[in-house]
Amino acid sequence: MEMHEKQDTVTRRGLLARFSAFALTVMSAGAQGQQSAKVLKWDPRMELAIDFEINQPNDFRYHRPYVAAWLEDKDGKSVRTLSLWVQKERRGPRWIPDLRRWYRGAQANMAAGGADLVATISSATRMPGKYSLVWDGKDDKGNLVVQGTYMFNLETAREHGPYGVTQKEVVIGPKPFKAEVAGNAEVKGATVEYRKHR
Repeated sequence: MEMHEKQDTVTRRGLLARFSAFALTVMSAGAQGQQSAKVLKWDPRMELAIDFEINQPNDFRYHRPYVAAWLEDKDGKSVRTLSLWVQKERRGPRWIPDLRRWYRGAQANMAAGGADLVATISSATRMPGKYSLVWDGKDDKGNLVVQGTYMFNLETAREHGPYGVTQKEVVIGPKPFKAEVAGNAEVKGATVEYRKHR
């Protein structure tokens, strides 16, 4: 009788231990599933399109603005420079650091062994008007980024003119979206659209 009670107690403990192990396994699998969802890569069928307009000022001393358009991750680290309009001739390079926010990120990128973006991707300054850019989801090294939260930045600086940064947080995920971006003294306005690649 005594032995029978002892076996019965062990069986109950065994069942409790098995139940606990099962619960831990289920919780662990759920956590792994959540982690997998957080590290999904950018869907190569999608793109982020940016449309913006540079204002036409009433200023006889007008100089075309320097413009940098880029994306940062949620920690503020530069991920991809989409466009850089600067002048590299004569006294032009002296004004590039006036794109203050972009320039800090570019310097940090070079210090970490990245490319000189002024040398590799910059192009001439542009006149006022409407422009379009597209992000294919790749970083400056050509690798697809993960889905998540990014900050789109459009920074402008002009000799004898205003300085400004226009920003918009975008959440890259499975669903397309379109959003308006506030303008400033140099940029009339912008839109960002996450859509199927065209």
